[in-house]
Amino acid sequence: MHGTVLIIDDDRRSRDALATAFIRRGWEVATFETEAEGLAVLSDFVPDWIIVGWEQLRGSGALFIREVRGKAKHTRVSLLVENGSLPAACARQMRPDLTFSKPVDAEFVYRSCEAKLANVLAATGPAA
Repeated sequence: MHGTVLIIDDDRRSRDALATAFIRRGWEVATFETEAEGLAVLSDFVPDWIIVGWEQLRGSGALFIREVRGKAKHTRVSLLVENGSLPAACARQMRPDLTFSKPVDAEFVYRSCEAKLANVLAATGPAA
């Protein structure tokens, strides 16, 4: 298995496409529609990667990313945005590892996450 990924988005097509791309490569995947559902599972499931729709985050999203990184420092977070809807000031405050635009190209997202995670692991070693 390559890793674990948590996908949070209210668009079923995006969730399913992303899940399929990761499952096909041996990743363990959990999918949810809302931020609250995703946060609830983090007590039992600490993923290597979280992909979340910007529209699913309450407020600025900075709190969500801070909570995630507080629970699992090695977890990487990507945001899915529609039509460039993520204001630059929010992006700077939240500091996602990657940002992707909808409609989702699941294969591109997969390759980007895989490459970024491989680079992180090469630089830091496996998470403890």
